[in-house]
Amino acid sequence: MDIEAVTPTLQGEWIEVEQKGGEGPGPRSSHGIAVVGDELYSFGGELTPNISIGKDLYVFDFKTHTWSIETGSGDLPNVKALGTRMVPVGTKLYIFGGRDEHKQFDDFYSYDTVKKEWKFLTKLDEVGGPEARTFHSMAWDDNYWRGYTILEIMIESL
Repeated sequence: MDIEAVTPTLQGEWIEVEQKGGEGPGPRSSHGIAVVGDELYSFGGELTPNISIGKDLYVFDFKTHTWSIETGSGDLPNVKALGTRMVPVGTKLYIFGGRDEHKQFDDFYSYDTVKKEWKFLTKLDEVGGPEARTFHSMAWDDNYWRGYTILEIMIESL
C-alpha cells in the first residue's frame, strides 16, 4: 500500500496566539489540557523529567487573551501531578490519573467551570474502573453511547 495515497494533506497554518497578560503556566510538558467554551484549562505537568510542578488550574481566556489561576472551592486535588489527563464534558472537566515522583494515581476529580468547584469522585480501581495510570488518553463523544467503559458510566451518572 502506498502510504502517501492515504496520508491526508493538512491545510491551514499555525499562528501564535497573542497573550496579553496574567500569570500563565510557563513551559511544561505532561500536563492535562482541555477547552470549555472560550477558555483553555491547563493542569499539572513537569519541566524537569519526573518532577511534577504545581497543582494550579490555569485558565486562558480566548476573548481577552489573558491567563489566570482558578483556585475554586470544594475537594481540591491535594497532589502535584504529571501525566494526568483531562476531558471536557459540557461545562465540567474530568481529571484522572497522573503521577508524582513516587507513585501513580487513580484519583478521579471533576471541576465545574461554572460553579468553580472541585469534586473528588472516587478512586476508580476501588469501583472496578481502571487502575492507577499516567500518560494515558481520555476522550468523550456526545454521539457515542454504546460500549461504555466504567469511566463513561460514572460520568453519565453524575
